[in-house]
Amino acid sequence: AVATITDPIPAGLTIGTLPVGCTAAGQTVTCTIASGLAVSASTSFVIPVTPTVAAVPSVTNTATVGGGGDAGCPAAPRCSSSVVTPVQSVRVSVAKSSTPANGTRVTVGDTITYTVQAQVSGAPLTQALELTDTLGVGLTLQSVTNGAFSCNATNPLICTLPIGTPVGTYTLSYLAQVAATASASVGNAVAITGNGGDSAAVCTPCSTTHPLASADLGIVKSVDNLTPVVGSTVTFTLAIRNYGPDTATGVVVTDALPSGYTFLSASASQGSYAAPTWTVGTLASGQSASLQMQALINPVGDYRNVASIRSDLTDPVMVNNSNTVILVPVGNTPPVPVPATTPWVLFTMMMMLLGLGAYRLRRRDQVAN
Repeated sequence: AVATITDPIPAGLTIGTLPVGCTAAGQTVTCTIASGLAVSASTSFVIPVTPTVAAVPSVTNTATVGGGGDAGCPAAPRCSSSVVTPVQSVRVSVAKSSTPANGTRVTVGDTITYTVQAQVSGAPLTQALELTDTLGVGLTLQSVTNGAFSCNATNPLICTLPIGTPVGTYTLSYLAQVAATASASVGNAVAITGNGGDSAAVCTPCSTTHPLASADLGIVKSVDNLTPVVGSTVTFTLAIRNYGPDTATGVVVTDALPSGYTFLSASASQGSYAAPTWTVGTLASGQSASLQMQALINPVGDYRNVASIRSDLTDPVMVNNSNTVILVPVGNTPPVPVPATTPWVLFTMMMMLLGLGAYRLRRRDQVAN
């Protein structure tokens, strides 16, 4: 005769795909054994289930057989069997690291590699594990290597491990570039926005900070003569210094002579000069350099001369990044124009003086007589 196995699955277990011969009504699974099973023969059915949080710390499952020509079943003790299965709860831990390491100085244009590692232990995920990383100001997402995660590859970056993800370690990494909008430092933190079924899921360390490398560059411009004669030559001196804290790269000084000067020559202690740019290059913290420039004083023009300095690094003090000198040449006062009527005025004055002189002579003769 046909036998039937009845197995009420505990509520803390989710039933998977049933084998042939079995059906489910709610949480109760029924499996049918066809008639004709030989004496001492056996058969079995594997019922796949997935524990949920409700199954912790254990589940008790009892299966009962009835029919098959055995009048004692299902009532007899031998017609049922129970098993108690301990169920471990899922444990989730997340950690984040970066290359270069947290705290390392970076510059605009640098690329930082962030690595996030999720550890699933105890049991498979009973809920989706979701990690959200909003890139801070000054960081631009470049690419994502997601591994087993599903990621949206945009900012904020959201990556997910699905429910049922087995015990194991899962890694994702992404690249971010330091943008020109970065200031002082760039920071980045990941947050657990879906705990995977572990209400005590932890993320440590979860954040990184990279200070922006900076160099305080200063420039002083001087001249050997503030009141030169028109047509003479003056020598300008540009003195620059890196006050730190980091080595400055891509140091450039701009000094465009205005119309009051004619460039003659220039000599630099470091780098090269091609008007109006002095390409200095790299300047270590505490290092100085100088440039001397010769120029001819033109009769007319603008004598206000400004020099400025910049580099690839952020400059925390901008007030000393430019310097100005103003010369006051002598000998370039234009002559006062003489009106066209001036000769007649002089002639008239001379005739008046002569007439006055003659009058005085006659008066003196009259007095003498």
